[in-house]
Parts: sequence; structure tokens; C-alpha cells
Amino acid sequence: MNQSTEVTIQMIYEECCNCGVVFGITDVLRRKRLEDKNSFYCPNGHAQHFTGKSANDRIKRLESDLQFQKNRVGMRDADLLVEKSRHRTTIGKLGAVTKKVKRVENGVCPNCNRSFANVSRHMKSQHVTN
Repeated sequence: MNQSTEVTIQMIYEECCNCGVVFGITDVLRRKRLEDKNSFYCPNGHAQHFTGKSANDRIKRLESDLQFQKNRVGMRDADLLVEKSRHRTTIGKLGAVTKKVKRVENGVCPNCNRSFANVSRHMKSQHVTN
């Protein structure tokens, strides 16, 4: 009894970069060689290989770029925290200055904390800094 089996294989056509012969390779082999960059051969024995970036190469590059950007964001967040702290310190100092100015406006000497009707005259006569 004669039995036959029919198999269909999808072939991808390639052209040899050395001799120009057109030959077929399976889709599975082509995908493997695109990923691993290993050699395959034309029917005349010339070695071939794919040189472009594979999907995995591109994914690794994108992941690396993403990690770099995350690190940059982290550094900027740290810088922002430092600046916020400096801002709070400055605001605190301005608050203290504002408080002193208001006390002087209300007639209180900023040096000896006594009250005077004319603080300006008191400051010039009692607390000369020149």
C-alpha cells in the first residue's frame, strides 16, 4: 500500500549578497537568524547573516532608555525636595524679618525689646553701629 503525506512549508526568499542566487529559507529559521545573528548559507555555500537590530535588541534598548529616564526623574525629584526645603527656610527667615519690621513699626526696639514712641530717634541715639 502506497501512502503519501503532503506537507506545506512557508518559505521566505532571500538573495545571496555574494553571488545573487535567490533561495528560500523557512520563516522559523529566518526569525531565529534575525534574533541571534548567526550565519546561514546560500546553495552555493556563501555565508549570510542579518546585521540589523532584532526586536529583542530594540526592546532592551527601550528598557535601558526607560530606566535612564526614571533615574533622571528620581534625581529631579530629589532636587525638587532640596529646593522646597531651601524655600521653606527662606520663607521662615522672611517671616522672622517681617515680624521684626512689624514690631519696629509698632514702636518696639529690635535690639533691646523696649517700646518707644519714636523708635527711629532711639535707634540713632542708643544703637549706633558705625
